[in-house]
Formats: sequence, structure tokens, C-alpha cells
Amino acid sequence: MAQSISDVVEFVKNLTITQATQLVSALEEELGVSAQLVPPPPPDPDPVVVDENLEVVLTEVGERRLEVIRCLRAELGLSLREVRDQIASLPAALWEGSDRTRGEQLTRALAEAGAAVECRTAARS
Repeated sequence: MAQSISDVVEFVKNLTITQATQLVSALEEELGVSAQLVPPPPPDPDPVVVDENLEVVLTEVGERRLEVIRCLRAELGLSLREVRDQIASLPAALWEGSDRTRGEQLTRALAEAGAAVECRTAARS
């Protein structure tokens, strides 16, 4: 039974809906396959970002200046002189790195101390 592909296509084109359904069922049973569509997997809700540089920027010290100074010294290990220099030149980039957890931790600690601070993606140079 040597038939060309075009003959098979022509045969299938001339089938009624009922006959086509029966053909699909027979092929599924004979070949052990299913004609059901498998949906693609859902996208990853938390994609891993590789090689992202973050920057924590102090934009304003706020009313609780002493607490912000203490926080900067404790979190970054800066001397009092270094902290004062950072505060004098606002906005000041305090930290840059690829550890998102560390950047968010520093941002949160400074915000709790009363500072206005941003954690953003650093510009590549």
C-alpha cells in the first residue's frame, strides 16, 4: 500500500467531521498517543537575574540625623568622618554590589533610622 503524502492529504481533506474524529480516535488507539494539546509550563514567577549591579543611594538624612549616622556606621563600618563626608555630599552612593538581599537590608535599615534612601539598578560603565 504505497500511497504518496499528497494522496493521504487529499483523503483527509475529503473526510466529514465525524469521520475525522473517528480517524483521530483510531490513530490514538493504534499508536498509543494522545491528540490533546499540552499547555506550556507557566512562566517562572521569580526569574533569576544574573549579573545585576545594585546601588544604594542616600538622598536625604531626615530629622533623625543621629540615628542615621549610627546606622551608617554600624551597617557599613564607616568612621564618623567618612559618614559626615557622605552626608555632606547628598545624594551619595553608599553601597554598590550584586547581592540584592544585602542592598534591600541596607535600604530597610536606613529607612527605619529615618533616612530617605533608594535601592536601584546601577548604571554600567
